[in-house]
Amino acid sequence: GLGNPGPRYARTRHNVGFRVAECFAQRHAIELASQRFGGSFGRGRVAMAGGAPLDVGVLEPQDFMDPSGGTLALALSKLPVRIERPSGL
Repeated sequence: GLGNPGPRYARTRHNVGFRVAECFAQRHAIELASQRFGGSFGRGRVAMAGGAPLDVGVLEPQDFMDPSGGTLALALSKLPVRIERPSGL
């Protein structure tokens, strides 16, 4: 989830990505307690409707929006990521 670090941006539109990531993490009991890849990170398993559980990672880069691509690129290079396109798209 993208956002800007610090209390100045906590409740602004710039941090909607952080709030979505935090809601998802809370709903699936994923703690964002680890400091990895330049951000707050957590891993967990999410039950999928009609399928096997899915291993997920949640990352909140602690960079400002513009340079956050480097944090994401680092995480993608270190984690086993599989991107699936939903059917019908």
